[in-house]
Amino acid sequence: MTDQSLPSAHRNLLRVLERLKGDRTWADVERLCHVDGSAIRRARQGRGMSQNLAAALDRGLGGRNILTEAWRAYDDERHGRNDCPRVDEEVDPTNRRDLLAGLIASAGEITVRIRTGRTAPGRGDLLLLQHAIRTVTETYGVTPHAALLPVVGQHWHLAEGIVADAWKSDRLRPAFRVAAGQLAYLLSRLTFNMGDPAGSATFLELAEEHAVGTSDPALSSAVTTMWSTLHFYAGDYREAAVVAAEGRRWGYSYDTATLAAYEARALGALGNETGAMRALELMDRSPNPAVPEPSGEPYTAAWGQLIAGGTLARLGRHDEALPITAASVAAYEGRPDASYEMHANALLAHARALLSADVPAAADAASQALDLVAGRPTYTVWARAGELAGIMAPHRSVQAVTELHGRMHDAPAMLALTAGPAS
Repeated sequence: MTDQSLPSAHRNLLRVLERLKGDRTWADVERLCHVDGSAIRRARQGRGMSQNLAAALDRGLGGRNILTEAWRAYDDERHGRNDCPRVDEEVDPTNRRDLLAGLIASAGEITVRIRTGRTAPGRGDLLLLQHAIRTVTETYGVTPHAALLPVVGQHWHLAEGIVADAWKSDRLRPAFRVAAGQLAYLLSRLTFNMGDPAGSATFLELAEEHAVGTSDPALSSAVTTMWSTLHFYAGDYREAAVVAAEGRRWGYSYDTATLAAYEARALGALGNETGAMRALELMDRSPNPAVPEPSGEPYTAAWGQLIAGGTLARLGRHDEALPITAASVAAYEGRPDASYEMHANALLAHARALLSADVPAAADAASQALDLVAGRPTYTVWARAGELAGIMAPHRSVQAVTELHGRMHDAPAMLALTAGPAS
């Protein structure tokens, strides 16, 4: 039994060690890992563990770095460091690229692992994961994606390890699968906004596997919103609209407005005015969630205005769109806790609405959106800014447009976080 007086990350470290040990004796562990038995005894007694010991145990027991990742959380806790890096912390692009590649590789391995094992997880493990998911969900909008990635990745790896190795008959298994699916979904969302749609789809397929396996409506609905997003930013607007409309079958109220919004923006991009307006009406009639859940940003009036104004502008109804997008920008500017991604996208919707009346102002609004995500690579913002810059290309003689085009040269560097054509 793990000493309950130990801090949570320390308890989790020891639980992970017990799971890796399985039915082996501690003498077997010493032999397989080539480590000193007294060091293992000290660790088991709650007297600490070194990083080298954690790495050696991982190698010998086939832990795929899961114990090392748990050790990092233990070390952070031991030294009083926060769970998440500071919002203003710089993240080295090479490390970010390596971490992303490692997580995506792990996703491929996990999908083919045999789903039986020798250990049964406890409720403490589940509570640890649920707490991590809740914390990330509550801070997602104000924390850079690169800062969230290692935190979500660590807990996702732990959750998937539990799901893959736990007894199938364990009564907590469905809840662990939901948690693993929520973390995989969050990784899909983060990976997409860090410029790797192919990696995002890999995590999303894994999240969908858990959604199907548990029939959880919240997870299933969240997965649908993300599929629609991937299709939309790939330029497959028809499929984005179809997927969003089909997502209503889950009847999950948190995502009702979001799915209608995603259908509206896709139909607007297709020029389907009747369908887009019908979807916007459904969006307006849908409930506003009170608190964020492990899905997209919670629907708010400001977010609805950004979608409605942007959709109207795509349909050429710029005069109607302008006051709506202006109200959305003002709402986000008045909230210090506003999601920087949503605020930036509100500015881009406003830029689109300004196109027919004031091209310099439109270019300035797009540049302001890029300012908001400076140092925080965010694919939705850069992609939309690039689209608008292309529309404004005939006005290159306008200084603000020239400046916007100059800034777009930075986009590949901001988003090239993984190697290969998916970057």
